[in-house]
Amino acid sequence: MYRPVAEGGLGLLDIKARNKAIELMWTKRYLALDENRPMWALAVDALLSVNVRKKDGVIKKKAQVNTFLQDWSPSTHKSSRLPEYLKKMILTAKKFNVSLAAVKLDKEMKCRLPIWYHLGATKKMRRLNNSPESECLRTNHAVTIVADIQKIATRQCFQRASESGNDYIPNNCSCPCCERDRRAGCRHPMKCCLAAKRALTEILPKWHPGEESPKDGLSLTKRREERNEDAFNEGGILTFNPSITQRGELENAFRVFVDPAVHNEPPATRRARGRIVNDETTKIHIVGRQKNSPLTERLPQGTGYARCIEGDIRSALVQPARESEREFQGCGAAIAALGAALAAPRDAPLHYLLDSKDLINILFKNLPEWENEGWIGVRGATYIRALVNQLRQRTAPTTFKKAKSEKERADIDEARAERDETLRDGPPRMLQPVEKAAFKLTGARLNCLTQALAYKGIRELTAPPPRSLTNVTVNAIRQHLRSIPNADEEEADIWEGIRHRDIRKSVTDFLWKGIHNAHRIGKFWTKIPGYEDRATCQHCHERDSLNHILIDCSAPGSSRVWDMAKATWEKKGEIWTHPSIEDIC
Repeated sequence: MYRPVAEGGLGLLDIKARNKAIELMWTKRYLALDENRPMWALAVDALLSVNVRKKDGVIKKKAQVNTFLQDWSPSTHKSSRLPEYLKKMILTAKKFNVSLAAVKLDKEMKCRLPIWYHLGATKKMRRLNNSPESECLRTNHAVTIVADIQKIATRQCFQRASESGNDYIPNNCSCPCCERDRRAGCRHPMKCCLAAKRALTEILPKWHPGEESPKDGLSLTKRREERNEDAFNEGGILTFNPSITQRGELENAFRVFVDPAVHNEPPATRRARGRIVNDETTKIHIVGRQKNSPLTERLPQGTGYARCIEGDIRSALVQPARESEREFQGCGAAIAALGAALAAPRDAPLHYLLDSKDLINILFKNLPEWENEGWIGVRGATYIRALVNQLRQRTAPTTFKKAKSEKERADIDEARAERDETLRDGPPRMLQPVEKAAFKLTGARLNCLTQALAYKGIRELTAPPPRSLTNVTVNAIRQHLRSIPNADEEEADIWEGIRHRDIRKSVTDFLWKGIHNAHRIGKFWTKIPGYEDRATCQHCHERDSLNHILIDCSAPGSSRVWDMAKATWEKKGEIWTHPSIEDIC
């Protein structure tokens, strides 16, 4: 009932999902950490700080910054003193995994994270949070974030003392920093330096400010991005931007609907780039499924062909292994490009020549918006994400170009002919969406979230799967439509077609129930004691069904109706063929 009309539902509002979406919007406002942060968010901070769950132990107030930036949670059970509206907001945020999530943070963002109860630290860090040295660091050294503790852990006097190789830490340092600490109340500045170093070592590599990837020169500069814009408009060569580093304010890294499994994955670093040899370049011609191809009926939905003209990989005819991911604009090109990216060496340039601009629009126009929106409502998202994931792992340039010149169009025609020849030899190879977890960006960016988008995301996560009987009927209708020239075979076209304004509401309801197998006929009555006889046609003595009632039944009423329909049809000068159940619904 709650599904969109294009998916076979009635488009009714799911009140529970709507309320959850509103709570996520409150979370979005609460996590606006800039100068526009609302005043009520400060009151929420105070309420959360005095209602910490017992599992997290005693947390000093000076160690608390924000539950979404640290590894502690407020108490939300029934006896908690938190207001009910705050409990709902926190529980909803936790349920849909609102968290700080990025494939890779830049050094400045890592340094701005709170050091106490660090969200990317080992379990040992929890013991260090409440040690006497940690209390001194908070009270006398004013340590709050990673940058503060990094300055103390890298003091020159402490570095020189550590080089001696023994565990003895002197307390007689008279450097300006240590003297300042003593005046602030610290009794043993060197011990605090050691505690700072130990705390810093407990941060996992993905979140550690000292972990930096080697510069490979593949991320696009502003000048390169401008060239890409010109090439996009003029049909030139576009270079894929593999940059994965999140920069800016911490609030930009908050996401919702995040996969918690990728939180502490190793750093997303590309292998060190070596010397690029142009002789090892791989050139691929990509063609998708065309309606005007003579083999279109034999060519499965979502099929793509990658023809290798330079390089050591084999040409391949592929299609998505997941049937639900075979129907989106540019599907064939995306699948073929993914297959080529998986097979091609990552340290050699890869150049794609495309038969259409669909894949270019996906990668160079829609990708940033789709990633910000968490791929919610994007058809074929699984395979597009896998393609982007593989391209970002490459250590050499990757370019895309739509065939434009006469020679390029001739090359594409050759690729199509080769594809058709390959199809005659056998069916396409099934391709799985392969992703590396470290390069996997999940969830929707919280500060880009709207209530409508949150509602869609919640419905995608919580909606039950489509009814199996509905899927059988829809697939049969679509298979029948493929045999009709120029007929729309998309599922959305079927559901929207029965709602055409020329069709009466009662007929629309009848057809809708027919596709869903929701009419109370046949098998429906076999499960109701005392009414089993209604499952059988009283005239033919066969099991009743919609197909039997409309097509096969020998009762006089059915044949009379079809005779009248035939007479009306032939008045238009059309040739009458007796319809099948797929023609009706």
